[in-house]
Amino acid sequence: MGILFDLYKLKVKIFLGAIRASKASMLLLAIYIIGIAPSSIGMSMIIVDAVKGGIDLLVYLDALAALISGIFAMILLSTLRGFVVFEYEQSLIFTSPITPRQFLIISLFADITVFTVFFFPLFLLLAIVIVNLTLPVLSALSIVTSTLILAFILFFIKASFSILESVRSSSVFKILTIVLIGLLLLPVTGLFTSLPLRYRELPYPSTFIAEMFLNVLYGRLPPVDAVLGATLYVLGSLLLFIYCSRLNLFQFARAVPFISPFDTSMRTQEVKMGSNIKLFSKVGLKFTLDLGSESLLKFLMKKEFIRMVRDGSLFGVLMLYLIISVMTVITSSSEAPFPIWMLVLAIYSFIVPAMLISNWRIGELDNLWLPLTSGLSFELISKALLYDFTIIAFTIPAATIIILTLAGQIEPLVPFVLVTSVSMVGCSTNLYMMMHFLSKKRRAIPSLMINWTSMLLSGLFILPAYIYVLLSYLFGLSTEILVVLSVFIVLYSVLVFRFFSGRIERKALSVEL
Repeated sequence: MGILFDLYKLKVKIFLGAIRASKASMLLLAIYIIGIAPSSIGMSMIIVDAVKGGIDLLVYLDALAALISGIFAMILLSTLRGFVVFEYEQSLIFTSPITPRQFLIISLFADITVFTVFFFPLFLLLAIVIVNLTLPVLSALSIVTSTLILAFILFFIKASFSILESVRSSSVFKILTIVLIGLLLLPVTGLFTSLPLRYRELPYPSTFIAEMFLNVLYGRLPPVDAVLGATLYVLGSLLLFIYCSRLNLFQFARAVPFISPFDTSMRTQEVKMGSNIKLFSKVGLKFTLDLGSESLLKFLMKKEFIRMVRDGSLFGVLMLYLIISVMTVITSSSEAPFPIWMLVLAIYSFIVPAMLISNWRIGELDNLWLPLTSGLSFELISKALLYDFTIIAFTIPAATIIILTLAGQIEPLVPFVLVTSVSMVGCSTNLYMMMHFLSKKRRAIPSLMINWTSMLLSGLFILPAYIYVLLSYLFGLSTEILVVLSVFIVLYSVLVFRFFSGRIERKALSVEL
């Protein structure tokens, strides 16, 4: 046990040491905790008020089960790359006298310890709910038990499927994993349509865990069938884990560099981008460039679109708006004056332009000398970038709004005007600031500082759109007034877009390569 405990401490200390090694990493960790904490407090108070007000939260069983199933799906998706370890684990731990099973057990407890940092907002939410509802000790223990059950099932599944993916290395296993992901997410369609497909009617692990969570909020014991179902899934995943831990996984493990999640250095960002390209590059193979294209601008725009597909930028945007879709369904019956999903839409639509442009800087900036030495104008490149970023930042949320409107979940006018304004203003201002900081003697400025400054400027110019949204919900403006205000907001956004578009083309001439 001595060597196992030492290796456990090693893994935890390396993770925490990587955060302490950089002031920027510690600052980002503090920003993460401080930024998420208010949301946790707000959500916990909503839950407390709902329970005290006699609202039956079991009506949200399907939505909570869908959220948990989404977590399961992402875990299964991550296993398609096989069993991955850090380079220091391969060179140091794999050469020590331990078995694969011992290594997996060490990783289990180290991961649980490490993830307490990231899931601090969840623990804060649960603690506030338990204290404010004055739940009995047995109910509080049931909440803790449900959380641990979810954590153990996730770890066992991730470790087992990753090992089987590496050891078996079969396309059949990949197909089975994808089919399993599809089955997990299939009942989500019942949330958006009238199809008689609900999580509450299916024996999914997410259904059992969600049922346990929601029942204990009222001081009740979890239903026996939910406890038995969750227990069977824990035992089943544990048996699969025990079987996989007997395999000689050391020789099949793929080593990757250790990277702190809060490391903002350019080297680290390039490593992360390389990992994304390996993961998403096969998807981008379906898109090809036509060298005989009549328009050079269209050619460059398609090139940038393919890059965003292959480096995962497009996938990231899709995931953000998938979260918004789920939140819209979850909170559709809420009587709050300002809907939560609209707040999330405002935040995400604000973040997306900065994310797209930051990914371009990391992956493509050092390669700009290739087109420029061929005589291609950087003004044309910057125009293609701006158009592409704006189209992506607008099209995906617009499609999400249309789908939710057809499903009868939202009124489309206000959110549609919001994403129109934010996509045009946000992309143009963010790209302008990026070009400004890439000019001579400014290229070494960290991406984090550039992003914060860019988002501050874009936030100032997007403020009229946010005021429009706030007024529309707080004062219940009529459709006629909203249409008139919408025209002014869109015209204002077009003017800002054209202003910064011209500035970007001039700034592009002073970029330092």
